[in-house]
Amino acid sequence: MVRLRYGARVLAGVLAGASAASAQPAAAPPAAEPAAPAATDAAGAPAAQDEATGSPSTGSDDSPTRPSADDTAASTVTAPAQPEPTEAPAAAAPPLPDPTTDAQEPRPVAGETEPDTPMRNVDLGPDAGIWARPAQGNTGVSYSAGFAWGAHARLEIVDWMGLRALVNATRHAVSVERGALGPTADTEVEQPSLRVIYLAALLEPTWVVTPRLRVWGGLGGGWATIEAPPPRDLGDTELYSARRTGVYLDLLAALGITFDVVRDWMAASVSVTGGLPVNQSGAVFRSVQVLQQNPPAEEIQHYEALPKFAGSVSILAGVGILL
Repeated sequence: MVRLRYGARVLAGVLAGASAASAQPAAAPPAAEPAAPAATDAAGAPAAQDEATGSPSTGSDDSPTRPSADDTAASTVTAPAQPEPTEAPAAAAPPLPDPTTDAQEPRPVAGETEPDTPMRNVDLGPDAGIWARPAQGNTGVSYSAGFAWGAHARLEIVDWMGLRALVNATRHAVSVERGALGPTADTEVEQPSLRVIYLAALLEPTWVVTPRLRVWGGLGGGWATIEAPPPRDLGDTELYSARRTGVYLDLLAALGITFDVVRDWMAASVSVTGGLPVNQSGAVFRSVQVLQQNPPAEEIQHYEALPKFAGSVSILAGVGILL
């Protein structure tokens, strides 16, 4: 019975301490004391407890007594409230490195950018020079070199390859020995100059020596038309004949230099061209009938055919606008 009373008092003290702790939210809960072991006498029997206090009786009035639950709660020290931890501020981001440098050694050197230049698409301009077309064989008729003039257009496919088209006109003076063209052995005849219109195309591999200087070679072909006016008799005999024409093909090879007088705007060029005429045909290379009026001829007479070309050589200079 004494033990039950003691337990009820201890439970009441614990409840009172819990009420005081709830009134103070920051206070730490009191530490529970271990229960004191029950007192026994010398014979091992449990000692008698005092009914008023519930503590074991020792038989003397001056013996220490166990503190009550109210005294334990009053003696509890309230702990100070702790501040809630806050998140540390984020560290500042390091500065970005210089974009013009890296870990390369030795250090790279940033070069200056060149200004944009116009695209070199077409070279268009006039040409002038000398074109020679010597006569084949020893027939007493020869052709002189003549002044050639015309124009060119060069399409630049890529930096190292171009396509050139050209057209020009040339007059070749004709020298005729006595009797070389007939109609008789002692007839002196004057043959007016031949007129040649020439068209050609060449594919030109190019070496870009510098941005302003280029060396190129060319392979291609040409087509020419020839016109020979009627010969004139230098004697007293009146001879009449027809105008003669002809055509031929040419196998071409060329070598040239181009220099930009004004970079990417105007270019000057010099070229040497050699050709091999093939498939020469037409009335100019055949004999033609002659009409004699004073005095009238007793039989049909003819002028002899003009000799074919043995080859062709030209030296041309040109100026072109770069488009």
